[in-house]
Amino acid sequence: MLRLLVVIAIVLVRSEAQIERADNVISEYEQSIEQWKVQMEIAESETVRQKLSEERPSDEMAARRLYHEIGGRLADQEVVPYIGWLFDTMPHFLQSGPELNEGEVVRDALLRYHYKTAGAGALCMKMYPYASVRDIEFMEKVATDAPLDADRGLANLALSLALQQIGDESEVRLRRLEVLKQAIIQVPAESTFEGRLCQDMIREQIFGIRYLSKGGTAPTFVSKLQTGVEWRLEHEGRSGMVALAFLGELQPSGQVLDGVLSDMADLLHQSGGELVLISTVTSEGRPYGVHLYDRDSQVTELYQVQDMPSIILLDESGTVQSKGEPGELINLAIRALAEAL
Repeated sequence: MLRLLVVIAIVLVRSEAQIERADNVISEYEQSIEQWKVQMEIAESETVRQKLSEERPSDEMAARRLYHEIGGRLADQEVVPYIGWLFDTMPHFLQSGPELNEGEVVRDALLRYHYKTAGAGALCMKMYPYASVRDIEFMEKVATDAPLDADRGLANLALSLALQQIGDESEVRLRRLEVLKQAIIQVPAESTFEGRLCQDMIREQIFGIRYLSKGGTAPTFVSKLQTGVEWRLEHEGRSGMVALAFLGELQPSGQVLDGVLSDMADLLHQSGGELVLISTVTSEGRPYGVHLYDRDSQVTELYQVQDMPSIILLDESGTVQSKGEPGELINLAIRALAEAL
């Protein structure tokens, strides 16, 4: 009996030491990142800045150190916040792959042990930006089986956000509406994520499905041209299609993007339509399209655009026809426009 008690005591001491070391890994990494940011801000020249950028504290090393401390305890509830930190801070370390890796081991543990763990809903919210098929499976289990309403609600919200990245098909939108209806009921009014009220995020998701998905009527807005003159997007009285090109801080000049936008502007012009370039910075005028200065990102936020560049194509009545994401999806939007002409 005494020997058993000694063994238990040793295990407990080791567990506490592992948690303490895991805390130290996170603390050391965050401190080093803050120091590095300060050095970057006060760098005296571009040469110094370039040298400092190469000396950025290693995410990979910190992730491996943390995993070393918690990897043998993935079934324990105490490690869930540390898994959340990895998803939030270093999602690339937990990327899924065809072979068994740290990410797959962690996902196995989540699906096996933690879909009923308190805080699983908050973990789902950290997972959604880079959600894999198995992450969505975990969210669905939490949304269905977690004992706490708050966890089920956050899992449902995370599920909608993750599904949004899959596509805009009608069945996806329907599924998102189903889980959002549950989230409205389950998520506490005061619940927040990264400083934002979760109920506000739910309302934005529903707004996006209703107005910004294919077939929805896009919201009208008032903004300003790069020259400072007011410009309005109205649906009444318009005879052609409109493509809203959200560029953020990107400058199309001298890039492949410039040719893509120019081609789209030509296609629109042939049908009496219009290309609207929306930038959050002042930029040089291009020989095509209308150029808006979205200084406070009001239009960008209204249309819930996160990835730049993004293109939303509207028909003459303001109905969303297609949405283009970075890379090859912009070309998809161009093809959709060509087909519609």
